[in-house]
Amino acid sequence: MVVLIGATASVLFVLNQGVGLQQEVDRFPANSTAIYLYGVSEDHSAGVLSALGRFADADGRAVVRVDHQTSKVDGGLSALRVGVLANPRTPPAALDLRFLGTPLFDAMTISKLLTSDPSKSVGLDANARDAIATIPELAFAPRLSVVHLSHLIDTSGTINGTYRVVGADAAQANELLTSLAAVTGQSAQSMLAPLHGQATDSGLLPVILLGCVIAAVILLLLVLVVEALRSFPVLGVHLLLGRSTWGFAIRMFRPVLLTAVGAAVLSMLLTVGLAQGYQLNATLLAAAWSCAVAGAVPVLACVAVAVFVITSTKPVNAILGRYSKRVLLWTLGGLYVAAIAGFAFMLVYIDGPIKEAGKLADVSRTWSAVENQQILYQLSPGNDDASIGGQSTQLAKDFYDWYSSIADKPGVSLTHTAYYGQQTLDQWSGVYKSVPEQPFWYIAASPSSPRRTRIPHQPRSSGPCRAGRTGLPPARYLDRHGEDLDAGMADRRQPPEIRAVDPHHVLRP
Repeated sequence: MVVLIGATASVLFVLNQGVGLQQEVDRFPANSTAIYLYGVSEDHSAGVLSALGRFADADGRAVVRVDHQTSKVDGGLSALRVGVLANPRTPPAALDLRFLGTPLFDAMTISKLLTSDPSKSVGLDANARDAIATIPELAFAPRLSVVHLSHLIDTSGTINGTYRVVGADAAQANELLTSLAAVTGQSAQSMLAPLHGQATDSGLLPVILLGCVIAAVILLLLVLVVEALRSFPVLGVHLLLGRSTWGFAIRMFRPVLLTAVGAAVLSMLLTVGLAQGYQLNATLLAAAWSCAVAGAVPVLACVAVAVFVITSTKPVNAILGRYSKRVLLWTLGGLYVAAIAGFAFMLVYIDGPIKEAGKLADVSRTWSAVENQQILYQLSPGNDDASIGGQSTQLAKDFYDWYSSIADKPGVSLTHTAYYGQQTLDQWSGVYKSVPEQPFWYIAASPSSPRRTRIPHQPRSSGPCRAGRTGLPPARYLDRHGEDLDAGMADRRQPPEIRAVDPHHVLRP
């Protein structure tokens, strides 16, 4: 049990370091300027890449983009692909990346990569034969690879993403933004605002392992306390012979203490073993030592409680085999509270799926009236990770192509709703000139949807629906904010035809 606690602590530590590695790569290179390109048409890919190439061709400059690749099995983060563009003769020192004291790759390796074939990589990317150098791997962490930026754009299928530039001052960065603005049509201010993003976590594995550690510690404490109480008759004999209570307690729990020392050593070895390819340096040893200490502290705490049970017993009670009810009650009370907390924590996770099953039953009853309709239940990224991360619009195009193929069939309609709250409007205020004053619901619907939902509209509005977009804001909102609405739509370069509807219907702020 002691060994299990130490080993599980090592795995938890490595999982946490994997999250740290992901955050380190997402910020790579350090002290860089982030440029956010989203919503850029793929027709502008060559122009954007040309502008980035002119910028990176200067000495000591580089452009880096990091893409997340998800697993086709569970949708979790499986790989981090780093695209680099720089002058291979003078790459900046900021392209060195170190983690746990080990260099993962450096500027010289990047220079060698940039002078190689565009399909080559540092670390395992698509093919092991294309790797010109290896990158140390951390167990349970996403795979890391470095490729040409042009190759990353080609394989991802999109020019959109977060680009980090390094080696330029403010004036040079503004010059790059001006060049990109001329190509993309976006403002320099919007390219500095992170209006898109994604987040990943480690899933349930760390929670499950932490629960196992807590359960093992509680069980170990219970066993040690019970053994301490069972030893009272023997303790009484030792006290009659004039021996020390502390000496008896140390001899009794010496095997547990020795096992804890062995588990700490095993924990350090396991931590180093899970960091395959990492150098055995002071940083890694310090991290492994801290992990071993973290696994040993709960064991020592359990031993300390059991020793306290023995040393707090009066000699007469030990000789007669009696024990302190107060100590027993405190111990049992603590174990009871810990057990209740553990069960409550477990029931929360069990109750979630049960509630979800109940919700599905309610949804089934609610949708029974339209059971002949088809529902898109789940999306899988497949080979289109860029769309899931908000970098590409390919998923939207595929979805539109699919819907357009059945749009003219009887009874087919499509409606999408989205709520834009105050936080979103505050972000828009730094990007767009005209922003709505109040949070609102936005409903995008096919031409047949207003008829099916009984939203009143003028019959001639079905024509503009097929030609472009027709807006149906509430009449009272149009009276007060009509000019702002027109300006806001024009600011987004998608002007719809605006028509008023009754203010009591669903399209209202």
